Amino acid sequence: PILSASGIKPIGKVIMGTVKGDLHDIGKNLCNMMLRGSGFEVIDLGVDTSADEFIDAIEKHKASVVGMSALLTTTMPNMGKTIEAFIDADLRDEVYFMVGGAPVTPEFADDMGADAYGDNAVECVEVAHRVGVGRVHHVEHREAGLVAGDEHVRPANFVVVNHCLPVRRPRPNSSIDVDGLTPGSGLVTGP
Repeated sequence: PILSASGIKPIGKVIMGTVKGDLHDIGKNLCNMMLRGSGFEVIDLGVDTSADEFIDAIEKHKASVVGMSALLTTTMPNMGKTIEAFIDADLRDEVYFMVGGAPVTPEFADDMGADAYGDNAVECVEVAHRVGVGRVHHVEHREAGLVAGDEHVRPANFVVVNHCLPVRRPRPNSSIDVDGLTPGSGLVTGP
């Protein structure tokens, strides 16, 4: 609310939803809250979100990141189905996918074709910054008195060195290049 009232632009836009068949949203809601508190605009699609709803939201809101959550192991494969739907719609190279939820692992994220994995809401924000969404407006934040200096905000090229936050390597033929990170190009882990 303080960022909105001050007229500061969001640092990025994220589409968030719990995948089809899953009605659990506490973890997703915590991620939404943390993302908003970090300056991101979040479009929350709620629970039981179909692949088509994710695609429609990306097209409508022109976001570059989709966050998917699942609590049930039976609904986890819907993350992969959603990513496949983006491939079928010829949108995969335009979107970063970050996934999380209690049963989700980095290995599962990689198998499903996700770009990044976060273990909790704090890591969700770190991942969002890491995949290039966090285009922070340093001057605007400082002028509004919201931060003391650059150490409190991360530029788009800031990379967190943490083995818990895998992110994909750039793919040479991808149409997006955000400071060397591109969607859909292979999970790597930290040091």
